[in-house]
Amino acid sequence: MRYFYPALAFLLFFGCKSDRVVLLDGKTGATNYIEKYKIDFLSPIQAYRRQGFRYKVPEGMTESPADAYRYKYDNLLLDRGADYFSSTIVIAIRHYDLNSYEKLNDFSIMDQSNLKKSVTPYYENEWKPTALEDKNIEHESFQFYYTMQKMKVYQRSVYIKSENTVHIISLSTLYKDFLNRPESEGFWNSIRID
Repeated sequence: MRYFYPALAFLLFFGCKSDRVVLLDGKTGATNYIEKYKIDFLSPIQAYRRQGFRYKVPEGMTESPADAYRYKYDNLLLDRGADYFSSTIVIAIRHYDLNSYEKLNDFSIMDQSNLKKSVTPYYENEWKPTALEDKNIEHESFQFYYTMQKMKVYQRSVYIKSENTVHIISLSTLYKDFLNRPESEGFWNSIRID
């Protein structure tokens, strides 16, 4: 019994280490983080670094977990105080786990072809999120509009690869000028892959 507690502490300390932790962060909506621990045996303090897909919710917008669940997204950003149908901008985020043989370009083309089964998108000029290119984040992007219930919907879709996950981000609005608002551009600038 004398050696039981020290042995238990030894096993817990060295036997319960994990390199991957999945979290849901309420402020960023990111669902996949990797935590790596660096243990310095000379210091009792453990330092850690968080990695993964992150972004900031634009000012004037809020997360809507109930609507995200209802419409089968992983996260949904809406104007503060608005619902899914009254928000001027809707940012929908989904996550998809890629197989080892799948490529981002092939996946994005397949996803766009699935979209074509329900609406007819009209692709506009080739839009590139410069913030993602400057950060060397692997991505595919599309800008298009389609008609739904006699209304034009303008959309930018971005597919971002992070390890074996594709993060699909769709920014939609009824007003084409809203695609270039500072809040919209700020959202693309806030995306991080560590």
